Amino acid sequence: MPLLAQRVINQQLRSLGMLLQAASEAVDDPAPSTAARADLDHVNSHPDKENLLGLRWWAHRGAALNVHAAVEHLKGVRSILAGDELLPLPAMTLARSVYEAVINTCWLIDVEVSTEQRIARWAGRLLNDTQEIPNALDSFGGKDAARKERERTVEGRGMGQRLLTRAGFELLAKGGDRAEETARVTYQSEKSSLTPVMTDAVKRFTPDQQSLWKVFSGATHSQGWLVSGLEGPIEELYASILTPLLDTGDALAVEVGRYFGINPREPVTRLHRHRTVLLRRARPSDSAVHGVDGFRAASGLWPLPPRDNLPL
Repeated sequence: MPLLAQRVINQQLRSLGMLLQAASEAVDDPAPSTAARADLDHVNSHPDKENLLGLRWWAHRGAALNVHAAVEHLKGVRSILAGDELLPLPAMTLARSVYEAVINTCWLIDVEVSTEQRIARWAGRLLNDTQEIPNALDSFGGKDAARKERERTVEGRGMGQRLLTRAGFELLAKGGDRAEETARVTYQSEKSSLTPVMTDAVKRFTPDQQSLWKVFSGATHSQGWLVSGLEGPIEELYASILTPLLDTGDALAVEVGRYFGINPREPVTRLHRHRTVLLRRARPSDSAVHGVDGFRAASGLWPLPPRDNLPL
């Protein structure tokens, strides 16, 4: 199983890397009739075009950082599963981090919402990035380096708030001693939190009936109900860690593909082959298995476009 785990993760990194490279090349000139093109056209027609272009750049930067984090965590899972000793709790904790990174990316480019809602989410990401740094620096007390960095980031937070307000965004402030921070963003009547509600977003982008998000969260928080209940054949433990990561790989490929008009069928099909192997190893059976299209239909997921067609 350690060798199979390495092969599964290596294949995932290669397949998704090729699709993400194609997406990166499409950023400046998205295909017609795609959500990416609709967003860029909206930004280019906005009276405050320059600031909206900057916000769009920040959103793409945020998505790229998410993917970078997901890759590092995925490599961490690979290292753990390749070791001499199986350590399911650390592997599940890293797997949860992969979930977070992927779901945050899908949330930023969700084609099921309006352009205005996506732009509100982009603004939320920018504000969240500028708000979390000062809070983290507070833990260092009054040390000069931390104090100076906090002053710089607080100034950047205020600048971001002013730029968004001038561009037509409405910012709902938090209360109490965090009144200088933003709780919610509204853009042209579309309201957004600064980050996705993860439990809802996991259901939106991955198969809810087989999601192990809650189990992975139990590992992250060292919940006794999970620690005391980890048992069973080693094949099932490997499958319980790796199969959800294939679901997140599917989600990333499909949502990026839908947003930029790139057909995700090839990488999703490859990931499904590994899913089939893992599940057969965990629970041997002579029954027929779903192909990728049957699996997605049974899971209530968006159907893949035909091999030679782009998603609409």
